[in-house]
Amino acid sequence: MNPMGLVLVGVGLFSVVAAIQEWSFFMEHRKAQRMIWLLGRQGARAFYVVTGIVIMGAGGFLTIAAP
Repeated sequence: MNPMGLVLVGVGLFSVVAAIQEWSFFMEHRKAQRMIWLLGRQGARAFYVVTGIVIMGAGGFLTIAAP
C-alpha cells in the first residue's frame, strides 16, 4: 500500500467537499478566483468537484496497484 495514494485520496476528497459546501476560504483563494473568472462560480465549483474525483481516482489506483 502506497501512503502517497492515501494522501491523494484525502486531497481529492477535500477538493470535492470544499467545492460542494462552497467554503469561502477555498473559493475566495486567489487561484480559485481565476477559475471563477473563466468559468463562473458554478462552473468553477464543478471544475473542482471533477478535479477532486480524478485526484481521488488516481490516489485509489496508487494505493491499490502500487507494490
